[in-house]
Amino acid sequence: MTSMLWIQSGGCGGCTMSLLNAESPGLLPTLEEAGIELLWHPSLSEETGAEATAILEAVCAGTRPLDILCVEGSLLRGPGGSGRFHVLAGTGRATIHWVRDLAAAARHVVAVGTCAAYGGITAAGPNVTDACGLQYDGRRRGGLLGEGFAARGGLPVVNVAGCPTHPNWVTETLMLLAVEQGLDTCAQEYWARYPQTVAKAVGLPDDHMLFSGMALGYRDDAAPINTLRASRDPVDVWCELKGFE
Repeated sequence: MTSMLWIQSGGCGGCTMSLLNAESPGLLPTLEEAGIELLWHPSLSEETGAEATAILEAVCAGTRPLDILCVEGSLLRGPGGSGRFHVLAGTGRATIHWVRDLAAAARHVVAVGTCAAYGGITAAGPNVTDACGLQYDGRRRGGLLGEGFAARGGLPVVNVAGCPTHPNWVTETLMLLAVEQGLDTCAQEYWARYPQTVAKAVGLPDDHMLFSGMALGYRDDAAPINTLRASRDPVDVWCELKGFE
C-alpha cells in the first residue's frame, strides 16, 4: 500500500474539516480504495503522545517507509528562526524541524491548502510569526524547504492550494500519487446515472445514496477501450499564468 502521514501546522484546520465533507465515497473509503494507508493524522488517528511520536521518529529514521507527507497550515519560523512559536505537542521540538526531517524521508510532499503552499492568512499583515509555505513565501520561491527542494520521488512540493481546499482536489491528488506507485485509478461519477443498478451490485443499504465511486487496480493494456486518447490543446492555448515570474 501507499503510506501517508499528515501534519497540521499554523492554521485553522479548515482543510481537514473540508476533507471530512467528502461524500460518496467519504475520505476513509476513498483512501482505502486507492490503496493508501493513513499512518497518522493528529485529528483522526487514535495514537497520541508517545505513540504518535514513535511513528514520526520511525519515519525520520527510515525504519517506517513514507510515500506521501501531507502538510496543512503555514510553517511558523519565528521567533528568530527557532520555530518555537509552534512546538509539536508532547515532543518539545519545533514543528518546522519535524517537517524538514519528514520531508527528507518522504517520497512525495503535498502542501494541503494555501497556508501550507504559500503562507496564506497566517503570513498576512506584519507576519509576526514569520509564517511561510513549504516551498513558497508568498510569491517568492523558497519557503521552509528551499527553492531547490525535491522529495525522494524527484518532484518538488505538490501544491494543492485553496482556503479551504475542496475535498476532491486532495483525494484526486492522492489518487495520482497512487498511480505513480504503479496502481491505476478511475473516478466514476457516471455511476450516479445508474444508482439502482450499481447499488444492487455493491450491496448498498436502502438508506444510502450513491453519488460517485472509484475504480482501482491494474488496467488491461490490450483492451481496446484503454487505447482511446482524447486530443488536448497545449496549456498556453487556453491558459495564461500571471504573477509567477
